[in-house]
Amino acid sequence: MKSIVEEASSIGKAIEQAWIRAGSPADFSVKIFEESRRNMFGLTTQSAKIGLFFDGKVGVTATPQPAREKRYAAPKREPRPSEPATTSPKPKRVAWPTDMVDFAKGWIQQTLNIMGLPNMKFSVTVSGNLAKIEFDSYVTGKESTDRMLFSSFAHLMMTSLRQKYKKSLHHMKVVLISN
Repeated sequence: MKSIVEEASSIGKAIEQAWIRAGSPADFSVKIFEESRRNMFGLTTQSAKIGLFFDGKVGVTATPQPAREKRYAAPKREPRPSEPATTSPKPKRVAWPTDMVDFAKGWIQQTLNIMGLPNMKFSVTVSGNLAKIEFDSYVTGKESTDRMLFSSFAHLMMTSLRQKYKKSLHHMKVVLISN
């Protein structure tokens, strides 16, 4: 009687690998030495270990190694003599287009109307990817509550802009300030 000891991440895989190494015998028996153990994330921390016992004159063959994939690397293209070696500068992208600024102004005004503050004055200035909304006075009467309100306003306004324009606005920022 011949035997093979095999380790793998599960008992089934260990049996299959040992059976292939043994030359696929028709009659065999399996003894489990150790079961595999997994951590709370499902990753194998201890391999399963089995013994495969079989009769026959079939020799032990080496485990077939899977063929490695060859990755195709595209050749680097050299610029042709007729092509300019330098590229033209990209046009500067405006982060806050006027339609988005108008939408933000309308959103703030509508929110102030819902809060019962239709006469609250504010101004919007844009600098690159930053939109600064400045209120003439405290909206709630206290600086600390204005901070909490403004953080919620900024999040809700950006979410509304994302839904309306259906695009990512991760490069855009909005700041709300009260005097």
